[in-house]
Order: sequence, then C-alpha cells, then structure tokens
Amino acid sequence: MSLRQSRRLLAALPSNTARMHKRFYDVVKVARNTSEEGGGWTVLLDGKRLSTPAKHPLALPTEGLAFAVAEEWERQDGFIRPHFMPLMALAATTIDLTVRDMGSVVDRNLHYLDTDLTCYGEYPEWVDYRSFVSKKFDCVIGSCKGISLPKHSDGADAALRAYLSTLTPWELTAFDAMTRSAKSVIIALNYYLGNTPLQEACRASVLEELENRGKWGTVEGDHDVSDRTLKMAMASSKFFAEEITSSEWLKRRPLGYKDPAEKDSSEKDAELCAEESELPEWAKVSKEEYFRYENMFCGYCGSFYDQRQKGQYSMCSRCGAKRDRFATGPLMESHAVLDYGEMKVWMKNIIDEEEGKEKKGDKKMALVDEECPKCKNPRMAFWTQQLRSADEGQTVFYECQKCGYRFNVNTSGRRGLSGGPAVVERLRMIRNIGVFAHVDAGKTSTTERMLLHAGEIGQPGSVDRGTAQMDYLRQEVERGISIRAAAMTFKWADYTINLVDTPGHVEFGAEVQRAVRVLDGAVVVIDGTAGVQAQTRTIWKQTDHLPRVIFVNKLDIEGASWETAVRSLSTALPQSISQPVMIQYPLLHPGGGIRGTVDLLTRQGYLYRGEYGEVLSEVRVEDEDDLDGVEKARTELLEVLAILDEIFAEEYFGQGEMSAASVSSAIRRQSVGRALVPVLFGSAISNIGIQHLMNSIALYLSNPMEAARDRHHYLPDPLAEGTVIEAFKVIPPSTDPEEEERGNVVYCRILSGNVAVGTKLRNRTREREGEYETASGVYRVKASELHPRKVLLDGDIGVVTGLQNIRSGDILTAVDGEGRLSEACEAIIALRKEDAKASELPGVCFTTFTSNTRDNDERLRIALQRMMLEDPSLDFKVDTNTGQFMVWGMGDFHLDLLRDRIETEYQIPAKMGDLRITYREYLSEAFALTSSSPGHDLGLSMRFMMSVGPTRDLPVLEEGGEAGESAYVNEVDIVDGVDAETTLPEELKAELRELLCDALTMGPLKKSRMAATHVTLSDVVWKAGHDSSSDTAVLKDEVIRMYHYLMRMAKKKGSIKILEPIVQVTISGPESIRGTLSGPVRSELIRNRRAHVDPVESHDDFTCELVAYVPQSKMKGYAAHVRATTGGRTTLQAVPMGYTEIDLDTLNDELYDDF
Repeated sequence: MSLRQSRRLLAALPSNTARMHKRFYDVVKVARNTSEEGGGWTVLLDGKRLSTPAKHPLALPTEGLAFAVAEEWERQDGFIRPHFMPLMALAATTIDLTVRDMGSVVDRNLHYLDTDLTCYGEYPEWVDYRSFVSKKFDCVIGSCKGISLPKHSDGADAALRAYLSTLTPWELTAFDAMTRSAKSVIIALNYYLGNTPLQEACRASVLEELENRGKWGTVEGDHDVSDRTLKMAMASSKFFAEEITSSEWLKRRPLGYKDPAEKDSSEKDAELCAEESELPEWAKVSKEEYFRYENMFCGYCGSFYDQRQKGQYSMCSRCGAKRDRFATGPLMESHAVLDYGEMKVWMKNIIDEEEGKEKKGDKKMALVDEECPKCKNPRMAFWTQQLRSADEGQTVFYECQKCGYRFNVNTSGRRGLSGGPAVVERLRMIRNIGVFAHVDAGKTSTTERMLLHAGEIGQPGSVDRGTAQMDYLRQEVERGISIRAAAMTFKWADYTINLVDTPGHVEFGAEVQRAVRVLDGAVVVIDGTAGVQAQTRTIWKQTDHLPRVIFVNKLDIEGASWETAVRSLSTALPQSISQPVMIQYPLLHPGGGIRGTVDLLTRQGYLYRGEYGEVLSEVRVEDEDDLDGVEKARTELLEVLAILDEIFAEEYFGQGEMSAASVSSAIRRQSVGRALVPVLFGSAISNIGIQHLMNSIALYLSNPMEAARDRHHYLPDPLAEGTVIEAFKVIPPSTDPEEEERGNVVYCRILSGNVAVGTKLRNRTREREGEYETASGVYRVKASELHPRKVLLDGDIGVVTGLQNIRSGDILTAVDGEGRLSEACEAIIALRKEDAKASELPGVCFTTFTSNTRDNDERLRIALQRMMLEDPSLDFKVDTNTGQFMVWGMGDFHLDLLRDRIETEYQIPAKMGDLRITYREYLSEAFALTSSSPGHDLGLSMRFMMSVGPTRDLPVLEEGGEAGESAYVNEVDIVDGVDAETTLPEELKAELRELLCDALTMGPLKKSRMAATHVTLSDVVWKAGHDSSSDTAVLKDEVIRMYHYLMRMAKKKGSIKILEPIVQVTISGPESIRGTLSGPVRSELIRNRRAHVDPVESHDDFTCELVAYVPQSKMKGYAAHVRATTGGRTTLQAVPMGYTEIDLDTLNDELYDDF
C-alpha cells in the first residue's frame, strides 16, 4: 500500500475533537538523529525533537517512515487526535515496548492460535486461510466446535514461533497490530504475507457479524465507523511493515556473514570495511562509541539493543550475538552459548564489578525458580539491594529471563512494577476456589484427580487407604475425613488455581466459614446416589455470595441417578439468585453407570480412556434417547441464557442457532454474576469428567479483579495501594525442633499488595499499639509441603511464617503501606473484622482434661493455647479449685479429636471427662434504678441511672430461625449527663465497660454466661474530689453493686431464663424407610429427646427427609440409635443452630449433676 493510499484512508475518517488537546506547534520537519540520540530519523515540532510516551527519543529507521509520521502530525488541524496517528502509535510501541519485550509479543500472538476465530467455523474464506498457513509453514492448522481447543499439528506452534522470531521489532509491532485488529493470527499471516488484499482480510475478520447485519441491518454511526477503524488499523500496519522492509540497510546481509568462498583474509577485511561504509551515517560508530552507548545497532539481528562488554567481547542483549572488541568494524562472530536469561545475569554481575556498585548487604544477580507473572517462564533473575537504613529494609528485584518483565519488592511492602498490563493479565489468570461437599460425597477424591490431571501427582491418593494428598493429618488419614482446610497451588492450561479443600464434617463448619471468606469461587460436589443432602444446603448458604460450579459425582455407582440429583438441585437447595443449569449431558452404559459426557455447547460427546481417564476421545452421539436428551437439555440451557443475558438474547432470537463461543461467553457472564451455576457430571473414582470440570473452573469462575468488583464492599481492589492479607488458617508448631524454630504456619490470602521476606505486618484484628511482626518466610503450598518463595503477590494464596500474635481469621496490613490505604479499604478491613467475629459460635459443650503431673499440666496448657490459635471455636480455662482444664468445643467428635491430638502430637497423657453442655442465661424483661449515693466528705459528686434488659428478641429456631453469635451478644452503653463538667473521662468509661462485660460472664441463676443482655448507664454525673483514685474505686463499687442488685431483683421476679443449645438434626434416606422415620424415629425424638420434629418430607421420588430440633444434651448416642433403627440406610447431620429457653424444673431434673 502506498503512502498516498494511506493518506486517503486517513482523510476518510470522521473528525471528533471532544476532549482533545489543541495543536501547540506550527512547523513539522524531519531530521536525522545523532548516534548519541539513538540514530535513525526523527520528527521535529517547531525544532524540538519528538519523544515517545516513555520519554525515549523517537528514532525511526527509514526516512520514508519519518516523513509519514510527520505527515500525521501535520494533518492535526486545530486539535491533536491521537487515534488518527496510527504510524506514530506503532513507532512509539516499537521503541517503548516491543524492543524491550519481544518474547511476550511473540507469545501474545501465538496465544491467538488456540482460540483463533478462523478455527471455530467453516466459512470458505477461513478454510482457505487455514490452508495457506498450513502449506506455508508445513504444519496443520485444525478447527473445532464448542469450548474445546482446535487440534493443530505438534509443530504448528514451533513453526510460527520460529517465523515470528525472525521479524525485527518494527515488523513484529506491525504484525501484532494486525493480529489484534483482526482478532486472528491466521488472518494476520495471510494479509501480512500478501495472500489476501485489505478488503478481504477485513471482511474475513467480521464474517459472523456480517451475517447478523444481513438479518438486522447496518447501524449507522456504529458498524460503518468500526469498519473504517478496522481498515485504518490494518492498512497502517501494512504500510508500516512495508516501509521498514523496503529499507536498504535492513535488506543487506548481516555483518559477520562468512562466505565459504572467502579465503584471503585481506580481501575479507576489505569487504567488511566496505560493508561498514554502506551503513547509513547514523549507524557508523567508532570502536570506542560502540562500548559506551546503549541502544546501539546490532549487526547480526539489525535491532537496537544494549551492548554489554566482558573482557574481549561485547554481547547483544536481544540475540546474544558476540563481538570481538579488537576486530575491525562491528563484527558479530557468533551467537553466544549462554541463553538469554543467563546472559542477562552474567552481564549484570560484570557491570556491577566494573563500576564498583556492589555494597555491603547487596547480592549478585542469580537465577531463581520464580515464575514470571507475564509469560509463565519458570525462571527469573533475582538480586537484592540494601536501602539507606536497616529500617527501610532491602529491595528485591526480579527480572524474567525470557520476556524481560521486571518488578521489585521492598521488604517493607512497597512494590514497583514495570508493566501494569502484565499485572492485570496475571490476576486475570488466577482462580481462588474451594471444594465443598456433604461428608462422603467424594470431595477429596475429586481434588485428588484434579491434581493428577494438572500434573502435580503421579497417581491419585485414596481417602479410604489414607494416601490422599490433601488429607495429611494423622487423624484425617485414620478417620478418612478432611479436618483442616488444606491448600494447593497448581497450573491448569495457562491458569493458576489456588485450591482449598475444606472439611465436610459439620463440627468443622467454622473451618469452612473461614475458608469461604478468602475465596473467589466454589466447586460444590453432589453425591449422585443421594442428591442434595443436609450439609449441601448449609454449604449452599455459606457460598451464596460466590460464583459456583456443581459437579455431580459418583455416577458410576449402582443406584446413582443423575436425573434425581439434578431434580434435587431445584427442589432441595435453599432459595438463591443462582440457578443450576446443565452444560453437559451424561452418557450411560446400557446397564447404568456413567461412561462419558456430551458438551451441550457443541453437542460433542467425550469418553475418558486411559488408566486415569487422561485420554479424551471424541464420539458421535447415536442413541436416539441420548440425542433427544441432549437437544432437550441444550434447548433449556439456551432458553435460560436468553432470559438472563440481554446480549445473548439479541443473538438468540435473531439467528436461533448459536455458536459455542457465544454460549460460552454468556455462561461466563451469568456465572460470574451469580445468576447461573453450570452443572457437570462424572465420577472422580472412575476418572470421568475431571478435565471438563477444570475447564469450567477456568472459564466460568471469577478472577480476583472480578471478585473485587462484584463484592467491592467486602474485597479491596487487588491493584490498590497498600498490603492487606487475611489469615484463614494458623497451624502452630509441634514439638519437633525444626517446627519450633519456624513458628506458626499462617495460611493467608493476599487481598491487595504483596508480602515478601522481611515485610513488617501489623495485626489489625488483635491490634496492639505500635507493635508489628516481620515475615520470616513466604511459601507456596502443596498440601503439607511448603515451597519457599521470595514474595507473594496480590491475589495469591500461600503461607507466611514468623508471626506469633495471630489467630485464624485475623486481618493484617503492611506497616509501611498503612498510610496509603484508602478509606474504602479501611472500611473493608473493619467490615471483615466484624464479620469474622459475628460468624463464630462459641462452644456448645465442654469437658474436663487432667494430666498426672505439674509438668504435664504446663505442657497441656501450651498445647491448648496452640490449638486455640488454629481453631478459634476452641476455648479453655483452668478451674482454680480443682486444677482441671475446662475445654469448650462444637461437639463430642470435635473434642474427641482434640484429645486424640493431645495424646499423639503433643504426647501428653491426658484424661478426658464426661461431656457437659454450655448453658446461657437470659433476661426476659427490663429493670432500672437510679443511684442515690451521696458521695463522701472530700467533694465527690456521683449520680447515675442503670438499666438492664434484653438486647433483642431471641430467634425462634424451630421455625427455621438460624442464629450466629451476634444474636446472643451482650451490649454495654454509657451515656453522659447534660453537664459537660461532670462527664466521665474516656479512660474511666472503658474501665467501666470492661467491668460490666466481666460481670455479664456469670449469671445470677446458674452462674452461666448472660446472653443478649443490654446494660445502660445513663444520666451520669460524676465529679471527683481530692483523691481521684479513691473516688474512681468508689464509682466502680457502686456500679457493680447496682448491677448485682438489679439482677437479684430480676431473679426474684422470675425474669432470668435458662437457654440451652439446640441442634438441627436432619435424617435422610430412601423413600422405602418413610414409615420408619415417621414411626419409631419420630417417636424416639419426641418422647425421649425433647425434640421439636417437622413432618417427614419427600424431596423427590426417591428420597425422604426428617428434620428435628434437638437439645444438645439429648444428642449423646443418638447417631448410633438411628443407624440401628434404620438398618444403616440413612445419613444424619447435626448442625448447631443457637439457643432456646428450657424450663428450670426440667433442667434441674435432667442435668442437676452438671452444676
């Protein structure tokens, strides 16, 4: 394309001066750059040389390109319109970005290959374009349907990479612009290599849109503008590339080319000198200049790159070509043996030594196993630099050995990045997910297969055999359940998945809740033999704020029914804005049991072959029943999307048959928006469906940026200033010396900022003025294995060590960045702290622990303190009369595991007493009294009113009212009087609040903690006399005396009630045991367990369920009783619900010995 054609195309574009800067120059000229200015040609505006946006000198390789760029500046009439200066934009992109990061540009173009639009259709133009590329590069460019990736030949990627690597930075920029404009690397190759003209290339990139226009018409001011913009982008890129490649100095053979016919050294030297004289004036440099300047001309690859020197040689930092410094002319002898990353490390160390920059505390550059956030290369260069003072720490520098991406981390928490788009891209590829399920639904087995297919393990572990990677506690191995929230980081395709495998047992619900707070998405595993179960409903409520994917598991087992499981999703799950919708259809064996799946987006069937289902085989669906089922399910999917998604609805009602890409995009929009939940099928044990489950995690769940936008009131922007992290799991050290030295292992989510070794962190949940702790280590996690890292970045889940003042659920911030936290971020921190406090129920039962010696008593105290760090639902205190340890927990199983860990991990011979129940006391009506104390003779003046009463009405648990600890929290308010001179000092108010809060821990009836009680001090008048300390003591005594008087008054009137913990018991089983549930099971609950029992209900044709509300004190031995009564055909779940009133006479009759 000629320059005149390019000008005509520019002139055809519409004018838009909104928000544009006025033209600030009069004269535009072209001039040569000196060698000091980078060489080449530049553009002068009123005599001043142009610079790029990154402040680099504008150095254009040809005079023709310089005049074309000058023409763009000249055509800016009145206002500067950057979007009508494509050649200037391409030149600036080359100088600022491409020459410094060619590897990532090549990678970006090759990424199009797997999702290229020409590979997802059979338009004749697209077929021809694929055929041209296949013949040109001796490979096969395949096609596909649906969300599966196209099947190219093994050498396709390598062949295209080899070609793109031969392009100069200027040519690569032009090609990259074509690819991004056409949204296709295949179309870009055809246009760039001259196989198709401009009009045809532009038309091929919008073929699908053209079909829609044929049906709905062209929108004036929209489609016509986008067409002209596309043509301008493609044409300007082609002109840019042609102008560069027409340059004579770029066409010549590389310096250093050795002709085999050359034998005479003198003739060789003469020819080399002649070649040097052919260079443009700006490229001629002396031997001395060659070593002095950066961004010089490389005679081998023809690029502007840093020339670095070592001894006799200098080296090009792009191609690694080596030059003999004593040779005549800029001769490049050969490519260096070192790879690019090793060469950069080598050069950095040489330069530091020569210039004397190595200081005390600095380290030489080294290669470390740190993954590049941009190109995913596993190796990065690493070095440190000591700052001015020890308090400022060190700066840790990272530079990718492949793409050149670089960032630095100050050990106090500051971070500087060179490449914002790369950071966004890294966050876009992160998925922080949890796997949730009812106990024994196959949750851990599913995660094991995910790790297997991700290449993290060689063979899957088994929960039953105790070899599961995610269950590494001895108790988990022995009991075959998950207890801790284990974390694992792994790769799937280009995505980084941080997976948290949560406990399924109900008594570890607090562990689940803490894990949910740090996740951006959830996988809910459903037992295909049982459908939605009791714990599934609890999980559904806990994860209702997250995008989710459902995996119906165990469909290979006899009796499994995917239809029943899917039906239970609509009938048995709690009400939610999220609608489960199938995106797969299961293929079954003739005798039952799943054998494969059908992708509803493409109607493509898949079988999972190989030892672990690692071989995906495409199959045609031929059975008529399956075909009908697929079409029915697909129609339902499309209709749901048309209702939920406006963009999809316009396409769907316009053309009917939808492309897989359009359907997938709509599913993602609605899944991230929590309106839709994709449902998939398979069997973890039989290795069926796992790969498609992982694809759906990547495609349909949120990344950290989307999660922060969706829950902006609860999650800080991961790119915001300052560092905020949340600890969701704290594992204290055991008695092992190595663990003792390492200290607490803190599992955390980096909500924003970063944490490096040496970062100073302040605990905002357990704040102590002026105190902070230093991170001694940061790690990536793989089950029980910790892999050291130098830094954890925003969006990551990992481990930090070196923190002692911490418990699970705490929020921490970097000391250095606290001043940069926004008001919104501070509000989020406060909200998350309150949420963590309100969501935790105290222990509903307790028992005693005793040991045999004083030394063991001390060891037991330390062990309990450490386990409290790990599990905030545990609590203990020492009975001063008996010396026994009174330990509170969430149930008998919870406390039994605690005893087991004390004996095995800490090797303390401790005896556990009988289980006892934690009761609460409640004030049912209000009482008030005014103090009439006259003070004393030294000038004390004191008067106040005190009232005590209920804070709120208690929830009615039997009617479905679920209550957290916030429903039973006590409150203390102190209200000053009118006279400002007689008000209480703030310090004294705090002391009185603490005094009254302590008093509320022991009720007047049974010495149990008060619940939902409000104490108010109002109309306070207090004026100290001469002895202020004595007067303060008088006030405190009077306040406590008044409180106890009011409580005795309430007790006398019968207004103090006893509350007992209630458990919601759900018993599920097949429809055949309905009579057993309605008869003996129901009768036992009512007669002997004091339970409130709901009628037996059917959730589908196969499952029935009984729900009862049972006092915790009546749960002992009940699970075994139900198993015996129903012949083991039921599942039982018991969830702590809260507290309800119990008659005092009943309590005294049943539990007198407990007091």
